[in-house]
Amino acid sequence: MVPKGGRALPNRVGTAPGVWYRFKDTDFYFMPGVPREMKALFQKQILPEVLEKIDGGLHFETCFLKTFGSTESQLDAKLSDLQSGRSKIQNARIGFRFHFPEIMLKVSVWDEDAAKAKKDHARVLAQIKERVGEFIYAEDEKTSLENVVVHKLSQNKKTCAFAESCTGGLISSRLTNVPGASEVFVGGVVSYSNELKQKLLGVSEDILKSEGAVSELCAKAMVEGLHQKTGADFCAAVTGIAGPSGGSPEKPVGTVFIATLCDGHLKVKRHNFSFPRTMFKEIVASVVFKKFLEAMSS
Repeated sequence: MVPKGGRALPNRVGTAPGVWYRFKDTDFYFMPGVPREMKALFQKQILPEVLEKIDGGLHFETCFLKTFGSTESQLDAKLSDLQSGRSKIQNARIGFRFHFPEIMLKVSVWDEDAAKAKKDHARVLAQIKERVGEFIYAEDEKTSLENVVVHKLSQNKKTCAFAESCTGGLISSRLTNVPGASEVFVGGVVSYSNELKQKLLGVSEDILKSEGAVSELCAKAMVEGLHQKTGADFCAAVTGIAGPSGGSPEKPVGTVFIATLCDGHLKVKRHNFSFPRTMFKEIVASVVFKKFLEAMSS
């Protein structure tokens, strides 16, 4: 069913068509809600049609920056003065899109002069990288942290392995979602119980009794045992309390120790991520990937 005077837009990847309708000198486009169908319809039919109708107008330069490790408010505080009305570049906008645990920046600059728009966009981009470059890990919409890790490891001809307790295999799972992971991923150990920490990773009973499974010494022993078993260049071990129960005043829910052994350099750090269980696991996995990237760039 199409409104009188409207036009159906064929859906080449689904069944529900889109609809164009003009009302009071304004073009309206209606699309199906299924994301894959909506995006295909918009990109293949609607956007080209809209661009054809634009008479002259502005030239836009847009790019996406994916970040991890900083909050939206912190990024905004460092970048807000670069936007229109606050900087020497009048037509600039920085949009924030939060998708836990990352934030994507959409950087847009526009002008009637295409060359000026391109030049101004490059200036804004350079200033953004100067201020928050440590949090930027990709310059497109689709690249994930694990994508970058696999690419960097492959580029440097390095291998990796994980010893996971509180993440239950999520780190390994995310990495193996990336095509080409088999070239860099040696394997992993999901040592959820203390018994397996001892048997598979060589964590001593003394450490587990005196310090506990969630401790700096346990994480250190886990990553050392993992490296000994696998020989991987980049090893990481995580042990923590995902909750919602199991915490204590000394080690509240959200406590996690992350140990990395990268090209012979051992580091252990305590973090606290007060999030629901599944979110806790996701952010721990992302932190491990970020630590690998930092180690490869140092």
